Amino acid sequence: MCFRINYYEKGFSFDLSKEYKGVVTNITNEEWGIRITCHIEEGGSGNCLLNHIESDSSQSLEIGNEIGFRTILSKPEGQSNPRTFDYRKSLYSKGISAVGRIYSFEVINEDTALYLKIKRYLHLRKGIFIESFFKDQKSKALAKGILFGDTGSIEDGVYEAFASLGTAHILAVSGLHIGVLYGFYSFVRGRIRKGRGIMGLVFFSFLLLYGTVADWTPSVTRAIMLVFLKIFADLINKKYDIISSISIINIIILMVNPFALYGIGFQLSFLSALGLSIITPRYKAVIPDVLRIPITLQLFLFPYMVRVYNHISFLGIFANILSVFLVSLYVPLGVIIFFVFLLLDGPGFDFMEEILSSLGRMLIFLNEALFKSGLDNLIVTSPNLFWVALLMLLTLFLHSELIVLYLKRKSYKRIIGIIALIALISIGGYLYDETPFDEASMVFIDVGQGDSLHLRYEKEGNILIDGGGRQEYNVGEKILRPYLLHNGVSSLEAVFTTHEHMDHYKGILELSEDFRIGDYHNDLVMGDRINLGSNLWIKVLWPRSENTLSEDENYFSRIYRINYKGLRVLVTGDITEEGERALMREYEGTDELECDILKVAHHGSKFSSCNEFLEATNAKVAVISVGKNNSYGHPSEEVLDRLEALGISVYRTDEDGAVGIIIREDEFLVCTNKTNMMDAYKLSH
Repeated sequence: MCFRINYYEKGFSFDLSKEYKGVVTNITNEEWGIRITCHIEEGGSGNCLLNHIESDSSQSLEIGNEIGFRTILSKPEGQSNPRTFDYRKSLYSKGISAVGRIYSFEVINEDTALYLKIKRYLHLRKGIFIESFFKDQKSKALAKGILFGDTGSIEDGVYEAFASLGTAHILAVSGLHIGVLYGFYSFVRGRIRKGRGIMGLVFFSFLLLYGTVADWTPSVTRAIMLVFLKIFADLINKKYDIISSISIINIIILMVNPFALYGIGFQLSFLSALGLSIITPRYKAVIPDVLRIPITLQLFLFPYMVRVYNHISFLGIFANILSVFLVSLYVPLGVIIFFVFLLLDGPGFDFMEEILSSLGRMLIFLNEALFKSGLDNLIVTSPNLFWVALLMLLTLFLHSELIVLYLKRKSYKRIIGIIALIALISIGGYLYDETPFDEASMVFIDVGQGDSLHLRYEKEGNILIDGGGRQEYNVGEKILRPYLLHNGVSSLEAVFTTHEHMDHYKGILELSEDFRIGDYHNDLVMGDRINLGSNLWIKVLWPRSENTLSEDENYFSRIYRINYKGLRVLVTGDITEEGERALMREYEGTDELECDILKVAHHGSKFSSCNEFLEATNAKVAVISVGKNNSYGHPSEEVLDRLEALGISVYRTDEDGAVGIIIREDEFLVCTNKTNMMDAYKLSH
């Protein structure tokens, strides 16, 4: 469940014993159940998104119902790893500011406001339209996305193909779709002499209904408001200025919800509008209309798209031209049929269904074929915000009327001044993009319930020790790859594993599918040593090469001692207390187990980290890699008490997010991503 409170917390009481009441404003079906959005007033006005797994009790639930429920609410998870997806800001941008889960609810009142009655009817008819009009699942999923903005049913492989080519924007209702509808309206309006005012009002009403069906996402809201202003300007015979219109609309959106600024949809729609209004007109006499918009937009948005999606799309312009052409046929045809379906209560459209399905199949085939060709799958690291801002602002300035005017007047000093201002603004982007993790030589990555340690060495050397992993969740694709690419890592020189359990190894297998990895070290034994650069070496302390009897596989976890610039780190995998005691016997009388930082064994399980072993490490800092609210109860209170009793500082990835280690001459610093801590400790040497 996610709780929506306009754009940030406004004093809601997070109390399980308290029953909340809310009016359902949206319902979304998921594989695990349903997601319900409701508006509440008690404790602060806002909206709440409920994740409800028991679908049986939700069959009769409709938009507009007032429901009661009990839950514990908390703030959404913030950005867990540096420069990766920020779930909290994403929810804030949609007006969601608290999260939780419900197991039951009660329908209190079925009455509703007129707007919600209209929305209820439209959403019910939308579901019937999709199910009855389209026969195969791919056609249904594509129609949900392109016509109504619901991309949840689109297969991952299909979406990946569109995203890598830069055509994913056509899969959800956006400014492009509204622009296509407005173009169709303008085409018809230009061919009639009477009734233009009435036609404008009809189209105005039509867009209100369509925006309601598409849930008024930021891009849809912006695009429809732009069209409204254009229609209004036409009706009163006034000049329409798109830059002024964009500015007014975005000010209004940000006044309602300042966090909308963080939404990628808002950013893309705003940037696209700027590109269309400033850059595209400059090539009107050079490039045909059908090519001008996709080419200029693709080139203008290139730095932004590379930063966000980490793809360079050589075939993107070609794919966009063909995809936009197909969508310009698909959208007006599909929307018109849907509204006729509403008015006539579902007459047969078998031949139309075949046309739409054929257009949809062509779209999917085009993008999948280009994606699978291998010519377009260049994965790159994210450029710094300085370069993104500099290139995009310069592009806008060099295509503006202002520079034409200054060149005619030979006002070169003003041109230089504006370029200097652009550079200054871009430097602000560089400062905004900085993070303490840029200095970190080691990062304990938050992979949920699992382990992963990233080591940086020399100039561009990077290795991973373990890579996390979860059942039915691609940690390699969803966590490791974004973390690495957004933090400037395009390849790994080597990967090490402590053992082959899912939560340590599966993420590396997933990452290796589309990420360059050098050496795999998954068969090292006690005594092996790997030298990596002049200041870094890794020694294997366990297990023995000969067979050792034990009933627990964790007993054989490889134990790594890392020495880097005088800092000693002990990585213990999931070793058991039995293994810890074997280690103490093996290295009795030596300092091999002593370390500055201890990666606590088995995510803080009570079956590891015995007191004697913790004393033997003499660690200053302990890092526990663990998933939030995991079903194992990790870390155990017993282990936490032992660490506290020994005066060892504890950092946890479930609470602190990624944990970075910055090495200085005689000290090391520990920085955290969620809690923004920066603590200093003396090196032992």
